[in-house]
Amino acid sequence: MYRFVCAAVVSLLMVVGIHAGDVPSVELIRDVAYVDGSQADPIKHKLDLYLPAGRKDYPVLVFVHGGGWTHGDKKYWFDLYGKFGNAFALQGIGVAVINYRLSPTVKHPDQAKDVAKAIAWAHKNMTKFGGKSSELYLAGHSAGGHLVSLVASDARYLHDEGIEQNAIKGVIPISAVYDVQPNILLFDMVFGKDATVRTQASPITHVKAGLPPFLLLHGDHELPQCDGPCAQQFHRTLEANHVACKLLPLANRDHMSIIAKISEANDPGQLAMLNFIRTSKP
Repeated sequence: MYRFVCAAVVSLLMVVGIHAGDVPSVELIRDVAYVDGSQADPIKHKLDLYLPAGRKDYPVLVFVHGGGWTHGDKKYWFDLYGKFGNAFALQGIGVAVINYRLSPTVKHPDQAKDVAKAIAWAHKNMTKFGGKSSELYLAGHSAGGHLVSLVASDARYLHDEGIEQNAIKGVIPISAVYDVQPNILLFDMVFGKDATVRTQASPITHVKAGLPPFLLLHGDHELPQCDGPCAQQFHRTLEANHVACKLLPLANRDHMSIIAKISEANDPGQLAMLNFIRTSKP
């Protein structure tokens, strides 16, 4: 009976054009250091790789976690981001889920500098794992969405790491913060109170022609400063500067469920991200 069932499964796979050996799998490589030397943080300057096993020349997505710039980790909340990495690796996209230093241990711009270093590491090293450095995308949730938007729009961060802004082929902020100028205690703690610093720390300040395409995702039950009106303002600014962009509000999603659900098959957020990556290739 066992042999009959196995033979039937193999026959079915062959009918639909899938061989038994073609079932996708994920290779996980944990705790890769993206900063070396005496300045490296032994925990926060590391990333995890989720790679489509057996594949070559795949797009690479650098993902930055949320947590209000003050908490969170690449293994946060029952491996929330590990599930994200697995989901996209199964779709043929290599994912680097990164850590970065948190406030109040550090303040702006150190976190953005960490993200830029991780992006530079991916750009220089992912070909060793089968990825394509010419197809490098960024995504982040909440504070992570702010950081990828800032690093992608203010060219100084990548330039300091020897990377040109056009190395980024697309940016996907999820429930992100685009403007840190409002008088909010959390913003004070992370960015300080200097108005000029706060302006320069806001992605919306740096929008100009020539930026990579953006896909903006948010839920319909978001936290303040991460909600629809904030995303809409950023979207309008991108459009006014002739930057390719799409705004996608997701129904029945709050600030946490939006990132948790993206790992699920056929989630509209995941489908939008996959389409964006697959159609934004150079």
